[in-house]
Amino acid sequence: GAESMREDVRSGDLEGFADRLAEYWTLKQRFDPAANHPRIEAIVQPHLRDLRAWELPGAGGGGFVFMLARSPRAAARIRNRVDRQPPNSRARIFPLEIDSVGLRTAVL
Repeated sequence: GAESMREDVRSGDLEGFADRLAEYWTLKQRFDPAANHPRIEAIVQPHLRDLRAWELPGAGGGGFVFMLARSPRAAARIRNRVDRQPPNSRARIFPLEIDSVGLRTAVL
């Protein structure tokens, strides 16, 4: 799935990327039903109509919810909702940018 998602990003196929993200989240929950929690669902619930896909990145302990909005206007609505009524006192939005170069290393 990761390679397909990379190709979707490279080709600009946002629908394909969203489909694969949703599929990954479904598979992750099948593999480990504890990957999701009612408190996480409660955070996402107000935004469902504006989301194309969402998931918890990593092992789930880092506190991030990755949300992919249906459109720029849907993203603005999500940001406004979170700003007006954050789900908790530490909630905030982290903008995402895709690094087109990737990992770089150097030997010193």
